[in-house]
Amino acid sequence: MIWKYVMWINFAFGIYNLYMLFSGKTEYFLIVFAVNLLVTYIATKSFPRTIIAALGYPFALLPGSGKVSWEKREYVNVNVTEEPAESGEDILPMKDYILAGTSDEKKYAIIELVKNAISGTLDIGEVVDILKKFISDEHPDVALYASESIEKIESHLLKRMRSAKISPLEFAQLTYAYISAEFAHGKLKEHYRNLALKALEKAEKTEEYYVLYYKLSGDKKILEEGLQKTGSKKIAEELIYAELKDRNFKAASEIRKKYIQPANSS
Repeated sequence: MIWKYVMWINFAFGIYNLYMLFSGKTEYFLIVFAVNLLVTYIATKSFPRTIIAALGYPFALLPGSGKVSWEKREYVNVNVTEEPAESGEDILPMKDYILAGTSDEKKYAIIELVKNAISGTLDIGEVVDILKKFISDEHPDVALYASESIEKIESHLLKRMRSAKISPLEFAQLTYAYISAEFAHGKLKEHYRNLALKALEKAEKTEEYYVLYYKLSGDKKILEEGLQKTGSKKIAEELIYAELKDRNFKAASEIRKKYIQPANSS
């Protein structure tokens, strides 16, 4: 509660600071401006919130301004919960709102993207990549929505990864999502990758196992092994893509003829 009063005082100084700016006291303005942002960061512990405070100065200094309340939030008749969405087909065109659309439409798109990422309807790495584009939006409230949405997805992943109830395969899937969303870098990224590969050693060798192991290790031989043992079309498609990346066009064509075309021609 005390921080709420501090934020109100901070806002009052921000309003007075505008008067100083218009009075030509630029040096005073810059000092108070820096102090305002420092207080905002200390009070909110949020770097994105501090950026929004700077962009929307001084009114963005108000307590709770721009804050996204995710718990049971309703926005444009959308209930933002962690319940699975019916389908992700209507969500993909929302990438168009990065370049066009009103502020409200963009926030609607962000909420839908987060809901479907958390439910597993959409790929988390792809969603985070879209949200990062929203961060540079001209509307400060849209940028804040995007920033806090990324934080929410990261928190969701870490919470699920730490759960004792998930299977080794699910842990590896969540960890891969965490890595692909670029929440970890350098040695930390390698650490998570090794944890995921170690977890897969305890997982059943299904088609999901082989595809995920390849994505984590980059070892094409694991796909070849999986294709020989299962004949999975999903593994075949992943192996074709891997061969094409290596410019092995003949190998890709042979895999397609053997495992993909028979099913298509029937």
